[in-house]
Amino acid sequence: MSVKDIIENIKAQGKKEIESLRDYYNKKIEELKSYAKKQQEDFVKSENIKIESAIEEIKRGQLLTAKIEAGKIELSYKKKAIKDVLDYIHQNIISLLGEDEYYKFLKLVIEKYSDNNDVVKLNPNDIKLFKDRLLKDISKKVEYKEFNDYGVVIEKPQFNYNFSLKALIEQKYAELEKIIGKKLNVL
Repeated sequence: MSVKDIIENIKAQGKKEIESLRDYYNKKIEELKSYAKKQQEDFVKSENIKIESAIEEIKRGQLLTAKIEAGKIELSYKKKAIKDVLDYIHQNIISLLGEDEYYKFLKLVIEKYSDNNDVVKLNPNDIKLFKDRLLKDISKKVEYKEFNDYGVVIEKPQFNYNFSLKALIEQKYAELEKIIGKKLNVL
């Protein structure tokens, strides 16, 4: 074999080895690309799951917030309905109870809690309607004065008895709120 043949043989073997190495590295590159693509897909999938989870969490939070706000609004409307009923009662107590029952209430309170020389405060309308009857029906000598609520306030030298409608409603507000709420189907 001549030197030329040896050189040609070495060249041919070198080409084969280069081709083999090229194939090997191309295969490795493809494997790395495939692995990198798989890693990228897994990462994207994982991040999408995290994003979807975060979106669901935000949606739940927004839904919960909306429910809470709706509950607050509903509660405020229910409380307003109850307050409107109590305001209506406050403004229309005589027609709701009836004049005779309302008079009996005033008379009973004045008889039971007043003494001679006490000041009895009544609504100006109540004074017009009931003062003469009260003077006849109650043996105690009291002075009648006006105040701007229904019911009666008895002023004594040391303290007062407050049976004004506002005070009675405030005193029983929680109880009245439950009763009215149930009747109106708002509680």
